[in-house]
Amino acid sequence: MSKELPSRRSIQPLIDQLKNDQVSTSELRALLDHKSILVRANTLASIARHVHQDEELVNDLVRAAIDPKNTVQLMGTITVAHEAVAALFRAGTPRAVTAGQQLLIAWPDPNRRDLLWYLQSEGLLDQQRKLIEE
Repeated sequence: MSKELPSRRSIQPLIDQLKNDQVSTSELRALLDHKSILVRANTLASIARHVHQDEELVNDLVRAAIDPKNTVQLMGTITVAHEAVAALFRAGTPRAVTAGQQLLIAWPDPNRRDLLWYLQSEGLLDQQRKLIEE
């Protein structure tokens, strides 16, 4: 029996709710395990916007960044895990940025090059450049 993924049409209302921050923190945490990578990626973006209200969400972003199920590619070489690291930098709190920096330093090659490219393309790498070059 195959595992059928939900269609884009069936998950679009949920993605819209995530983009409009209409999902509770407990629901966000549960959605980190959703079978759709699109839902998980949008959940990470929503969590980044909520970190200033609940710093414990930083732990959820870190777990998502290192969770093997998130090594799946979203587009090109960019993975859900890359989006989790980017979400830490987007959150912008000192704790979130420190966690993102620690992940960035420890990120394994060759995937690290893809992560760096993604953060650069999103305008998130400039603030981290000194750290990377040291």
